[in-house]
Amino acid sequence: IEDGEKALRPLRAFRTPLLDLAGPKPYVVFQSALDSTVLHGWNYYWKATHLPALRDDLIDVIAGHVFSCSSPRSYVAMFHLKGAVSRVAEGATAFGNRQASHAIIVHAAWRPGEDF
Repeated sequence: IEDGEKALRPLRAFRTPLLDLAGPKPYVVFQSALDSTVLHGWNYYWKATHLPALRDDLIDVIAGHVFSCSSPRSYVAMFHLKGAVSRVAEGATAFGNRQASHAIIVHAAWRPGEDF
């Protein structure tokens, strides 16, 4: 935790963040962070995968799809996975793919009666 706080200190000193969610928290808080975006009765479809590297051509493809979404309720979330995640042995816990650079979730959401 101290190393993380030390790494973030220059960013926080540069300017006051509009929103700062970085800090220690129980896993269930991280896991449920997007729960408020999943409203009962709506339609949802999502896919997730791990990315071995975040290359420019991949960013172009992701951005192209994100900006062409027909539903304003859809989004893409990406999580950086290096650091401590990659220093744990692959078989040490139920979480695999520890050498991936990022996890990405593509989440489509639309209300009943709306076109997707």
